[in-house]
Amino acid sequence: MPGKWKRVQGDDNTESQASAVPQGDCQTRARLSSDDETDQPAATCRGVEETQRPQWTMRSTVKDIVLEGKERITKMWLSDFLRNYFDGRGLGECYINVMMKEFLSSPNKFIKDEVLLDTIKASSSHQELKKECEEYYVLLEPLYKLSDEHIFTLSHWRDFKKKDTVTPLARAKINKAYSQILREERWEAEEEASRERKQLGIEVSTWIKDAVRRGRVRVNKVKLNYFLTMELDGRGALDANRDVLLEEFF
Repeated sequence: MPGKWKRVQGDDNTESQASAVPQGDCQTRARLSSDDETDQPAATCRGVEETQRPQWTMRSTVKDIVLEGKERITKMWLSDFLRNYFDGRGLGECYINVMMKEFLSSPNKFIKDEVLLDTIKASSSHQELKKECEEYYVLLEPLYKLSDEHIFTLSHWRDFKKKDTVTPLARAKINKAYSQILREERWEAEEEASRERKQLGIEVSTWIKDAVRRGRVRVNKVKLNYFLTMELDGRGALDANRDVLLEEFF
C-alpha cells in the first residue's frame, strides 16, 4: 500500500527549493520536458487538456483524479510563464526549479522588479493561475484526510464508508471518475452478453435444424424450452418461452 504523503506547510511533498544563480546565467535553468512545454495561451492549453483526459481504472489514485487539470500549477515553471506571457521579461533574474505554485505563493521572493511584478499581478493570466492555485491547495486537504484513512486508489474509494466526510469538490471529482468506470464496465458487459446471445442463437438454430433434418423432432409438436433442456442442457431456456413451439423459433 502506498505510503502517506508528507505534509508541508503551504504545499505538498513535490515542492523543490528555489535557489538563485547569477543574473544572466540561464544555462542551468530547469526546463519543462517536451511533453509539458508549450507556447500556447491559457485557453488553448485548457482545450488540449480537456481532449486528453485520462481513462481511469480502479487502480487510478485519488490524488491523480482530484488534481486532474491542475498541471499548469504543478508542472509549469516560472521561467516558461515569463517567456510565454511576458516575452521573457524578468528572465535575467534566473532561478533553478521555480514552480508557478511557489511563485504564486511568494511572488516578491522571486521577482524583485516592482514594475514588472505589478504588471504580472494585474494580468489575466496571473489572476487565472492564482485562482487555480488557490483551488489546488483547497483540494490538497481532503487528499491528506483520505491518506489518513488509507484511501489511495479508486478501489479503496469504492469500499470507503465515509465518503460524505470528503469535501464536495474532491468527492465530486472522485465520484465522476468512478461513475465513468462503472459505465464502461456496464457497456462491456452488455456487449459481451449480446455476443453470447447471438452465438447461442446460432448454436440453437443449428442444433434444431440438424435435429429436424435427422427426423429426431417435429417442429409442430415439440416446445422450444423442452428441446433446449434435452439437447442443450437448458441453455437459452426462458420462462417467457415455455409455450413457444420449435416452428415459431424459425
